[in-house]
Amino acid sequence: MAITTTKAVVVQIPSNNADPTKAWLDTTATPFSTTEERAEIMPVAKAEARLNAGRVVVRITKVDDAGSADQTQWTTTVEDKLVVLPSVREVAITDTLSVWARVRQVCMGQPWAESLIAAIDAKLGTD
Repeated sequence: MAITTTKAVVVQIPSNNADPTKAWLDTTATPFSTTEERAEIMPVAKAEARLNAGRVVVRITKVDDAGSADQTQWTTTVEDKLVVLPSVREVAITDTLSVWARVRQVCMGQPWAESLIAAIDAKLGTD
């Protein structure tokens, strides 16, 4: 019986799904075969994860002739370990209130968006 093994570095972002099994969405999956290839992929993947308040996982999938798959994955970066440096640049909320209300709805519950939600709430409360 032959077993096919695939390895990939996967960038995941948090989803708004209440189901814990669907809490993360895969954005990119870059296959690799050697540890050297993985080392080359990692810096780019980690940078992408930081930009999207996400994480990076290494996923190994083994599939046998019968088609049954065994998948293991481990997290290399966890969202809690990412350091977000505050920006010194001020950003004005200049779009329509309905657009910002939609942005607020999408960001609700995300720990990284608390200050954004507070700014939107202040703007929505003034009209």
